[in-house]
Amino acid sequence: MASRLDFVISRATGRVYCQGIPAKCAVSLASNIDQVVFEGGAGKIFYNDRLMIAEPFSDPSPYQPYINAWIQAMQAASPALTLAQAQAIKNGFINEVYQQKRQLPVSVQVSSGTYTWDASDDAVARSISPISGLVFVGPLNTVIGGDQSSAGGVNSLVSTLGRLVSDLNAWGTNYNNMNANLYPFYGQVSNAINTINSDLAAIVNVLVNQGFASSNLITSVSQVSNPQSGADSGLTETFSGVSAVSQIQPPTLQLIPIGQTNPVSLTSGDLESIVLAIAAQNTRSQQALLTKQAAVNALATIAAVAGYDGTTGW
Repeated sequence: MASRLDFVISRATGRVYCQGIPAKCAVSLASNIDQVVFEGGAGKIFYNDRLMIAEPFSDPSPYQPYINAWIQAMQAASPALTLAQAQAIKNGFINEVYQQKRQLPVSVQVSSGTYTWDASDDAVARSISPISGLVFVGPLNTVIGGDQSSAGGVNSLVSTLGRLVSDLNAWGTNYNNMNANLYPFYGQVSNAINTINSDLAAIVNVLVNQGFASSNLITSVSQVSNPQSGADSGLTETFSGVSAVSQIQPPTLQLIPIGQTNPVSLTSGDLESIVLAIAAQNTRSQQALLTKQAAVNALATIAAVAGYDGTTGW
């Protein structure tokens, strides 16, 4: 991006100063204007028919002919202005026009009507930037969703998770009920098995005593322990339900439009519209700036640079 351009147009001396360097030029300012000063991105006009209190202006476009005249005059100076220097001066002037164009007020329709909003760097930094994060309130609330009965969003998932937790707790209850009912039956089965084992051992002893079987046919028969003596205590853990996520409640947003004395209340969607309009204007102006700079840098003569119009096409 080109550097900034400071210039002074003096009616009294008939000179134009660019970056502090004077050139004798035809100055045709109004007879009541003594001097025009543009410095640090801010313009001032000094009149000779009133107190010499500077009157501000922001758009340097009307003074492009004086910048062109300075370039032409310095081309004939000694040492002469180079093509690169002429391009830098013209691009500096175009950059000053860009700084003004990108900060023009924007007209945006909001909930309560259409207003003109201050898009200057100062207004954006002071009033809009501190609250610009609130443009995400609407999208975040959409993601969060409504209450647990609403479709979509986080709360829909919360509702589903809540049902799963309820089902899991019901399953645990059913398991514990089944466990309580089955354990007495387990004891009856183990008693029956132990009775069969005892009877089987007695039969084997008879067979051994009568010589029908070897004494090592069965060495011992283990008794089956009664499961009731170490009964399963069942599931003791239960799971708490899941609560819905609360939507974000933004504070009251208020900005004062240009030409108004009272603030206008804004929704987060209104604020988003204003921010997007300012961003679009910045992007559009920057695109024009870069296009113009490239065009100036492609020019092959100082005369062509002086003749290039940097005030149109924004």
